[in-house]
Parts: sequence; C-alpha cells; structure tokens
Amino acid sequence: MTRLRSAVFSELRWLLSEIRPVWRLEVFSLLSIVAASMLTVAGPLLLRWLIDDVLKNQRIGLLLVGAALYGITLIEQLAAGGISQGPHGSSCFP
Repeated sequence: MTRLRSAVFSELRWLLSEIRPVWRLEVFSLLSIVAASMLTVAGPLLLRWLIDDVLKNQRIGLLLVGAALYGITLIEQLAAGGISQGPHGSSCFP
C-alpha cells in the first residue's frame, strides 16, 4: 500500500511540475469547455421556450430577444465546429 501511495504522489508531483508553467492556459481551456457546453445546451432550451411560451402567448418583444440569443448559440456552435460535424465526427456537408 505504501509503495502504491508513494508512486501516486511521485506521479502527482511530476504532473504538477509539468503543468505549473502553463496553468493559466489549462484553466482557460477548462473554462472554454464549460462555456461551450453550456451554450450547446442553451440552444434547445431557448428554442423550447420560444415555441412553448413566447409564440403561444404572442410576445413579439421577447421573440426578438429569444431569436437573437438563439442566433448567438448557433454562432458559437459554428465557431466550435459543432454544427458541421455529424454524430460520428464526420462532416454533414459535402
């Protein structure tokens, strides 16, 4: 057990020494992944809200706001390459 613990701590020390020079980039990368995931989930939720609530109650002002927000999520997906990729990573476009 102590050999395993010693090996794990040795590996963690090595990993931390390798990450130390680029830790800001690692944090930025993690935050970018979280933001992209949130925007990807936000698109369908916005569309559901637009259809079920805004259009049903004929709220034209909110329709413009919701459409703009949905457009932002689509632009983010285009920037990240999420729309042009199929379910298996292949391109949907010829």
